[in-house]
Amino acid sequence: MQLIASVVTAATLLGASVQAQELTLGLMSLRSVSPIHFGSINAANSKFWIWGPGPKTYCPPNVTGCQKTNSTLIDLYENGAAGLYANVPGGQDVFVAPDGSLSFTEPHTEGVFPPGSIVYSGFTYTPPAEPGTVAILGFNGNGSTGFVACPRSGAYPWQIYVDLPGKNYSSDCLGFDVAAANVTNAPMPWEFI
Repeated sequence: MQLIASVVTAATLLGASVQAQELTLGLMSLRSVSPIHFGSINAANSKFWIWGPGPKTYCPPNVTGCQKTNSTLIDLYENGAAGLYANVPGGQDVFVAPDGSLSFTEPHTEGVFPPGSIVYSGFTYTPPAEPGTVAILGFNGNGSTGFVACPRSGAYPWQIYVDLPGKNYSSDCLGFDVAAANVTNAPMPWEFI
């Protein structure tokens, strides 16, 4: 009992730097009759993408047990914050950049964000309503109404943004839902790049 009280006291003293992990989620885009329906969501080049060659990860040669992965997973916390499922010290936070793009921090830059970013809150999780349906990851920070995918040229064809009030996206962009599957015992890369 004394150990539990000590852990609770330590967590209280550390404040926001301690976050209880709620869920580890695999993500997929949902938009019927569109090129992004059932699209894999990947973290690469500090941004999030639908489709493309997969996530970009790195494992230092001196780290034993480091695993490469072909999927992007996020950790969703009870306070509405999210981070990439990675081993790198300090973690990699998921945030919304000033241009509205869904982004993640570079390795070893804990708490460093571009000025005007939306950080540490806004993500929501809606469990499946009934058997046979899917859970949904949402974002409602700063008055957002969800996610938007905009076409891009290059290896990663669709970039993910948050639909923020006052942001005008191209008519080629598509609003979409994010299906979220709870994942356990998945390979964990060292970091995403």
